[in-house]
Amino acid sequence: MFKKGHYILAFLSFLISLCIYTMTMAPTTSFWDCGEFIASSFIMGVPHPPGAPLFLIIGNVFSNIPIFDDIGARVNFLSPLISAFSVLFLYLIIVNLIEKFIGDYKDLSKFIIINISAFIASLTFAVTDSHWFNAVESEVYSMSTFFTAIVLWLILKWADNSNTSWNSRYLLIIAYMIGLATGVHLLNLLALPFIALIIYFKKYEFSIKSFLITTILTSLCFILIYIGFILGLPDIVSKFNSILILFVFVFLLFSSIILLHISKISSLISNIGKFSSVLTLSIVLFLIFNKLFISSSNEDLMQSYLNQESEIRTQEQYFQQVINSYITEQGLTNKNFKDIITHRLNNVDKFKEDDYPISAFLDNNYGQLSEFECKSQGNSIWYDGYCGNGILDWQEQLNIDKKNIHKEKDQIPQLYSLKINNNFVELDISSLKNVIYNSSEVNKNRNNFINQLDSALINNNGFSSCNTNIAESVFPSKITLIEGINNNEILGILKTYFKNNSLRLSSSSISSLIEKFNQQSNNNNGIEIVSKVKSVSFLKLLLIQSTTALFFLFITLILLFYFSYYYLWYKNSNTYTLKLFFSCVLLVLIGYSTYGTIFIRAKQNPRINENTPDNLERALAYINRDQYGAVESFNPTVAIQNSNSGHWKRWTRDKQNIQLSEKLNFIWNYQVKEMYLRYFAWQFIGRSDKNDDPWLIKDLDNQLVGNRMLDGIDYFRYGLPLAFIFGILGIIFHFSRDWKRALAVLSVFLSTGILIILYLNQYDPQPRERDYSYVGSFFAFSIWIGFGIAFIQEKIKVFFEESNISSFISIAISIFIFLLMPITMLKSDYTEHNRKGNYVAWDYGYNLLNSCEPNAIIFTNGDNDTFPLWYLQEVEKIRTDVRVVNLSLLNTPWYIKQLINDEPKLNINFCNNMLIDDIYNIEKEYLISTYEGYNLCSHSKMNFDDGFIDCELNIKNNVDGINDKLRFNVPLYRKQFLRVQDYMILQILVDELSNRPIYFAATVSENNQVGLKPYLSMEGMTYKIKTEKVNGINFSKMKQNLILDNKNDTIRTGQDYLDAINNNQGIYRFTNLNNDQVHFNSNIKRLVQNYRIGYIRMAQNKLSENSIDEAANIITIMNDNFPKETLPLDPWIGFELLEKIYGPLGYIDKQRDMLNYLSSKNPDVNIQLISILKSLEFGHYDLVDKYITQYVINNDLSFENKMALFYESISRKYHPSLDILINNIAQDYISANIEKIDTNSLYAFLGSLIKVDNSSENKFLSDIIVQVTQKLLVDNYKTNLTIDSQKDLGDILAKYMQGESFIDFCNNLFPIHKVEGLMYSLVNLYLLNDYNQEALYEIEKWLSNNPNNKRMINKRNKILEKLNIQ
Repeated sequence: MFKKGHYILAFLSFLISLCIYTMTMAPTTSFWDCGEFIASSFIMGVPHPPGAPLFLIIGNVFSNIPIFDDIGARVNFLSPLISAFSVLFLYLIIVNLIEKFIGDYKDLSKFIIINISAFIASLTFAVTDSHWFNAVESEVYSMSTFFTAIVLWLILKWADNSNTSWNSRYLLIIAYMIGLATGVHLLNLLALPFIALIIYFKKYEFSIKSFLITTILTSLCFILIYIGFILGLPDIVSKFNSILILFVFVFLLFSSIILLHISKISSLISNIGKFSSVLTLSIVLFLIFNKLFISSSNEDLMQSYLNQESEIRTQEQYFQQVINSYITEQGLTNKNFKDIITHRLNNVDKFKEDDYPISAFLDNNYGQLSEFECKSQGNSIWYDGYCGNGILDWQEQLNIDKKNIHKEKDQIPQLYSLKINNNFVELDISSLKNVIYNSSEVNKNRNNFINQLDSALINNNGFSSCNTNIAESVFPSKITLIEGINNNEILGILKTYFKNNSLRLSSSSISSLIEKFNQQSNNNNGIEIVSKVKSVSFLKLLLIQSTTALFFLFITLILLFYFSYYYLWYKNSNTYTLKLFFSCVLLVLIGYSTYGTIFIRAKQNPRINENTPDNLERALAYINRDQYGAVESFNPTVAIQNSNSGHWKRWTRDKQNIQLSEKLNFIWNYQVKEMYLRYFAWQFIGRSDKNDDPWLIKDLDNQLVGNRMLDGIDYFRYGLPLAFIFGILGIIFHFSRDWKRALAVLSVFLSTGILIILYLNQYDPQPRERDYSYVGSFFAFSIWIGFGIAFIQEKIKVFFEESNISSFISIAISIFIFLLMPITMLKSDYTEHNRKGNYVAWDYGYNLLNSCEPNAIIFTNGDNDTFPLWYLQEVEKIRTDVRVVNLSLLNTPWYIKQLINDEPKLNINFCNNMLIDDIYNIEKEYLISTYEGYNLCSHSKMNFDDGFIDCELNIKNNVDGINDKLRFNVPLYRKQFLRVQDYMILQILVDELSNRPIYFAATVSENNQVGLKPYLSMEGMTYKIKTEKVNGINFSKMKQNLILDNKNDTIRTGQDYLDAINNNQGIYRFTNLNNDQVHFNSNIKRLVQNYRIGYIRMAQNKLSENSIDEAANIITIMNDNFPKETLPLDPWIGFELLEKIYGPLGYIDKQRDMLNYLSSKNPDVNIQLISILKSLEFGHYDLVDKYITQYVINNDLSFENKMALFYESISRKYHPSLDILINNIAQDYISANIEKIDTNSLYAFLGSLIKVDNSSENKFLSDIIVQVTQKLLVDNYKTNLTIDSQKDLGDILAKYMQGESFIDFCNNLFPIHKVEGLMYSLVNLYLLNDYNQEALYEIEKWLSNNPNNKRMINKRNKILEKLNIQ
């Protein structure tokens, strides 16, 4: 009975989950990677690295099963199905673990404790935020969770059957699952510690030694699979330049298994099997060693040396600049200078700053060394914030370093060739001969070469680009990118002696000779010797590795052979374990073999073919994710320094000198707390919407960083956070009853959570929330939720001894928990996770494509404005005539090559021979894009402004044959160079603008539009590039796109588009965007703001034409299509709507509604303050008073922000509604609520108040002026105020106080505070009113205490003189 009950609950956990996920599944493509994965599955394309081949294979199968009409929905359905299986396996895992100490479910009470608890916990996990998110769209993380779940269940099943003769089948299936999982995501490897601990605790008694050995073996297994196989196999194949090594390895592996299995037949077979096993183990070991210690190729070795040389050259140039600057400044000669700087800084007793200024020395680490680090250098000293040593000593050390680099570099086989520039002089020939004499073998070839050089007539007309002559005359930097060599005689010599390598340059100092030659030749713009690394065999590559690496490999192999002999021959140990190990390795490889589909399909050139991994080199780069750069694991310094948009200010004030405390703060508060614990709380406590209760991003001064807010934590979203509470109880319960398996679960929890966070070392901010990556950790915690419920149930059973009562109460409690936990979570989160009716991504891609005329080119920015377009083109065949050009990918040569070769092709005509020969040179030559960009832009009147290229593009006009000229400023990236994408935009414009319409998507930022804004015409969601400057928008096109009714006829082709245009049919679709029953996440809410911008621009256009009614109608349509109640309005768009539309239209009530909406819906203090200013500007003074009270006074706004609001308000106009703010600022100061206030700020505050009061004669302001002035005077007269400043303040008091009140104030103050300046104000007041005797009396009284005050004596004498005259 209970066995059936167990199966029923298992099935229900699967079925209920599947129903929930299917009901809430996305009906078509979604944003981010979903569109790419669906399209790649459908056409078996190659997605972004490192790919997910197994996901694509299964997705392709699902795409062909007609369970839904929409192909995107078919592929999406894979995620609900596989996620429901994850919930099923979670149920089985919890049951298995609880059974270990409770026993089998043989009676009702145990069934409730074990199975009901597991059922509730599994369904709780089913409705956790991140797992549910992954379960309803086409992403790899749902399948990754499935593989983690099944592997955990399989190892528990192995433990249950470990004593049976066939138990190894579970281990073999696990190995195969791990192999398959690599074709989805590598997160599954983090289950290895769980597997190892279950095996360890099942087979061995715990001891520190055995536990450490298990840990080491687990680490080795991880290294074997990840380093040895996943990364190592492609790497070794690349180095051997042949896939044969892979077949040899698999053959040996398979042979070893077979031979070991039949080894009992004869001793010969046994010995052959053992020998084959040793050889196989050697290869396994070598795979790991190769990836860890052997440089990827001789090219990589050379590049590392070239990078070191480049760094040294940079320092040398910097040193020379300092030297030249110092010589010029001091009026020295080189000899004088050398005499000075040979003095060593560490002779500090002789150091005189006047004789040896610090500018004569150079910081050895560009200012980054701390004082402690500097002093630890040994030959450096710390002086006045600098860490330095004599420059000559530095230069000498650089020369030594350079020689060492040259020595190592010269060991790498190289082929040498020449580059010839236009300006060719005889000196270049002489220098070249010197290199040949000193670095070549004495032979006939060498002598022939020298003789031919002596007799050759140099007349070279090399070129590199279409506009070379003009470009070279204006290009600001002397960059040599000359490729073509047209002189036949010179070309013949080079082919014979260099390119055919007849001439062997073999001196140990060849690099030094070539460097010296190139420096001299480049000064004359003559010949340059360049080298190309020869392709060498793997054996030669191995031999040029470091001695240490080779020695380590040798020792490791010796140890392997020794232990193999000892255990396999000498002790004749059982080979079962070895056979099992080889079988597991083989199954991992079989699972991993799904990656073959990536490379097979790449060779077949599918329309989605990211990175084009169709050869060994690019396949290796694809697997290694080279496109994304290396992960700087466990290095918070790098993460903080890479944090952009000012977010590094959250963690340090000096990003170049980050302190240990700042690093720890970053790790805890960002990487752990914000990027993991916040996500963890979303699952089991509750997630808050950022518009209601945001997670604010603040810097070290507690100020908001930008306008960015994140979803926070809602501690009472589910009433009480029962899931979290039960999980904590479960941890305690599990460790108290079965600490061994609890430790195994903990390993999964940590490795898929905190540890992966620290490994990834994420910078701040991330492009999107990353909670979906840590579902494995949430899965592990959900196991403990089951234990927590079981704990409660067990306590009930113990408390109520009579079983019927305890069972009844247990059932009631189970129902109660079920309602309060998974059901409550389901109810609270159902709306947010329900994708039903959400077609935003589909519509977004559709609208972008159908913004374009037939055969157009559209530049897109990133994932969300590219992948939906790929989906529509590849899956639904919509507007395949439009060429989508992703600007992020446009920086890569493989993508450029696809644009040229794949339909619809771009007709790109490169001028540079390097790019014509091999487009991959565009990433090898760092500045080629800048040089070619200058060539395209160059013109005779070219100006050079800092950070821009004064560009004039010549666009061929096919109508009248006269070229159109586009004149604009192209911004240089970081004010230094053109990115590849910038140059390619210019090249595409030159080659295609006359033939095809070209657009920018509205999502492309102005920074990425290469300065073309004057030529961009807004047409809805796109900007069309025109050949003449335009005035903003194409109203008629925007009207058809945004305003006219869409008849729901799908525009699939360019002809359909033309028909729709001719029939005056509406183009864009906004499916369900005004439906308040459909939920839209924050990403969608952000993206649809682009639609609103289009409507606002149209309304502005009509207002400029004084078409008030039409402008009003446009805004009405916008609000109907995108009601702010469903799609919250971006505050900045709201302010623009308020100012540029509602203001001119005179919509007073809508202004007030908008101000109330913006201020209440945005917790950002900047939005609230701007709402106050806008209310003041539009005359809504009651709102000014309301907002100041609500957002300034009640919210305890900082004094600095209050002052900023005051100045901004006063600069616009004064109104009494501001009095509450003014009074609050004054009282903050008067009541000493503020610790430290800048005196100058208070002076400015007073000045502004006086200026306003002079024009309004406001008694309130006068009273405030008096109060603030009195406080300022009394608090600061001793320290911060001069006597004249005291008098100025006293004069203010005399003006704004009644005469008697001022006199009383002075008389009450002087006995305690001797404010001399105030005395002068009092005296002057008496004199002004002819109270001379009273003035004289006050002075005499003052002088009685200060008889030597000359200024006061002079004042008295002037009064006496006045009295005598009278």
